[in-house]
Order: sequence, then structure tokens, then C-alpha cells
Amino acid sequence: MRGVVLDQTGSEMNNVLVEVFDHPEWLLLPYPQYQEAQRKQRRIVACKTGVAGKFCFAGLPHGEYELRCSFQAGWEVTHVYVTLAPGHLRYPKKDLKVQMYLGI
Repeated sequence: MRGVVLDQTGSEMNNVLVEVFDHPEWLLLPYPQYQEAQRKQRRIVACKTGVAGKFCFAGLPHGEYELRCSFQAGWEVTHVYVTLAPGHLRYPKKDLKVQMYLGI
């Protein structure tokens, strides 16, 4: 999984914490059910974006994940439900674009 994090204007964002978690189903549940499901989560991998806002996680097996991007000590957070299908490696590589809307 690779991609780029953009701000609301479409500019690349550097120094954004990008994390991949298992058990993303909590994102689809209503309150209060999502709280119990979220406790099952485990962070699989993480990195910070570079100058061009890019991130890359090689070797993730197919499955469902939560991609979480946070900025400025976690105050600005974007959650994305991502499914990697069994044949995803056979297709042309394209970046996943995650756009963050900052409350600035």
C-alpha cells in the first residue's frame, strides 16, 4: 500500500503520521457498538510522510485495514477503510490519495 497525503487544497503534507490497523470494522458501526470493536485493534505498521507527502507499506497481505493519518499531535485525524484484494499486486501500481481536511 502506498500513497500520498494531501491537505484540503490538494498540496502534499509532510510529517503526517500514517498508521495501518487491523479490525477496521469499527468505522462502520454506530455508537456505542464501535467502542468495543475499536478495542480489538492492533497497529500493524506506521511511518511519517516525507517532503512530498508520500508513504509506503510493502508486504501487507490482502485483507481489510484502517489507514489512519494524524497531524499535529493527533488533533487532526483522517480514517480510511482500505481493502487489499488478493490480486492487487497484479495491477498497475497507483498511489492511494488521502485528503485531510484540517480545522485551521
